[in-house]
Amino acid sequence: MRFESGMQCCNQFREQAGLSCSYGNQLACASGAIERMATGMPTGIPRLLNQLLDTFPLSAGYIIEHAIRYADPDVAVDVAAKYCSTLPTKPERIAFKDQIAGFLSGPQMSAFEQSTREEFARRKSAPHRG
Repeated sequence: MRFESGMQCCNQFREQAGLSCSYGNQLACASGAIERMATGMPTGIPRLLNQLLDTFPLSAGYIIEHAIRYADPDVAVDVAAKYCSTLPTKPERIAFKDQIAGFLSGPQMSAFEQSTREEFARRKSAPHRG
């Protein structure tokens, strides 16, 4: 399985054969990938979640909901916060937070907000290289 923007199917062999999946089926594959990764290689969850959030930006709530269900909720919240802090504009960060808010408990939302602020501040203070 691979997930990237513009894909027709997360199974590259199906895609090479000219087959495609609906967006909903792709999200179902993403949910299954989270569950398999959480069970088989939990250390890979942060990378997978970042890849899924990049691939399905309009379905961040769905991704985080399933990450909280199948993986370590603290890891899912931390990844969401760090991802949010990388979004370039304040409206994008607010929209991301709005997407995931309904899937977080009160303490998780507090942790998300605190971690987002800390990561955003860290990124702003880091020297720019280029």
